Amino acid sequence: MLRLGLVVIMGVVAGVLAFHIPGLEVELLGEPSRGLFVFYSAAVPVALLMITSWLEESGPVSQLLATGATIGAGAATAVRLAIELVNSAPVITYPFFGVLFEDSLADERGWLAINALVAAIAAIAAFTSAGDDTPAAPDS
Repeated sequence: MLRLGLVVIMGVVAGVLAFHIPGLEVELLGEPSRGLFVFYSAAVPVALLMITSWLEESGPVSQLLATGATIGAGAATAVRLAIELVNSAPVITYPFFGVLFEDSLADERGWLAINALVAAIAAIAAFTSAGDDTPAAPDS
């Protein structure tokens, strides 16, 4: 029960923080950076999923914290990007290559949809691998 509580608490904390990452670019970099694509991506959940896989050989507490953070951040990022996806006019800026389709929201909506899906997959992958460390039943 303590393990579940630790994962849930970490998931909620990471979820709240990850939900606020899109939109943080204006506070950090100013108004000209509104809609910067990195802040509207699945980068945080994917990075947390990689950290979770690296911590497989570490102690159980660090595994639980990383798993909870990945589940929470992945779910919150997927929800936030889905909310941005159904927004009437999402704004995503790509400073290196500009827009793909002029006078269309297809590239913004495509970016948000793909990244919401990747974030959800990261959360599901962390959730399904959370119980992998249980010992196997002894043979009779």
